[in-house]
Amino acid sequence: WDFASTVLGIGRLPPRTFRPYDTVISIPSRFTVEAAAKRFHGRPILAFFAGSPNSCARRRALRLYEGVPGFDVSSQIHNASEYHRRMLRSRYCLVLRGSSHTNSVRLYDVIAHGCVPVVVSDDFQPPLDRWLPWQDLAVFLPSSSLPRLGRILREEVGEERRRQLFRNLVLGE
Repeated sequence: WDFASTVLGIGRLPPRTFRPYDTVISIPSRFTVEAAAKRFHGRPILAFFAGSPNSCARRRALRLYEGVPGFDVSSQIHNASEYHRRMLRSRYCLVLRGSSHTNSVRLYDVIAHGCVPVVVSDDFQPPLDRWLPWQDLAVFLPSSSLPRLGRILREEVGEERRRQLFRNLVLGE
């Protein structure tokens, strides 16, 4: 199945299409999927996160990885186009708990950019988890794993697993 078309509703139906037998869930995202999001190669950044340091996990990630080669982690983002460009250059995008408990909007933004989500949380409940095989779509790590994140992504998850997660997310394989 095609995740982007099924869940994000991208490319299948024109806007505001009514199907009496469907339940339509509006997914909040500032971005739409474009061809660049379907590019597996040409992503030189291992992991990306940009957001306010409004939780322990976010402050810790910023402290550990800001300025570290292979990571693009910052509390500063100048505009949506910069955020967009940085996600398209990244293999993994961190989904860290912020001031609100849910991170679904960031999760959808990450997916729309073809960036494999890395959910770092001890209690995150993914949306639509009864219907979506999230273990085949994202990497889930406990907060205690943050200091080992680079090694986990490079060695434990590895490139072949990233390729499979990417295919599941973007290509719907």
